[in-house]
Amino acid sequence: MTINDFVNYLENLGCDVDAVRDEIFHLELTYLPVNWNSRLRSSAGMAHCSSKNPSIQKIDLNPNLRAEGAQATFLVFVHELAHIIAGARHGHDRVWQRICLALGGDGLRCHNFETMKRTRQATKVVAECDTCGHKIHRRKMLAKDRIYTHKTNSEGVPCGGMLFPVRG
Repeated sequence: MTINDFVNYLENLGCDVDAVRDEIFHLELTYLPVNWNSRLRSSAGMAHCSSKNPSIQKIDLNPNLRAEGAQATFLVFVHELAHIIAGARHGHDRVWQRICLALGGDGLRCHNFETMKRTRQATKVVAECDTCGHKIHRRKMLAKDRIYTHKTNSEGVPCGGMLFPVRG
């Protein structure tokens, strides 16, 4: 959907979109696509901005935002739109924050939505030190073509042993 369609969607949800609509018109951003992207897991939204090629600019929003309500959806949308307007090099600096606040956003960097809480992946033992027996826990296996040494043990004492993969 285009940004105009999405602003109409937010307006139908009861959000005050006047400042956003004015800025979109003023900056000629009516072409900007806004998508519900189910690949976003813990991120509420993502702005894809390019100063070199504006045609690849877009906003992706996590579909779980709908469960958080109209105001949360509006705030995340404005947050991402502020990234597009400020440009990629601004990140979450004062320029971005001023734009976000002017559009009706809260100017905050992170969300705390229940539907997008990050879940920790289980770790497994992937290597063991031949000197002190310390076990290395990771989500991914170690590369087979590398040699790993154990610098310090759990007490901070230098070890220097070799780490060998554990078959699981």
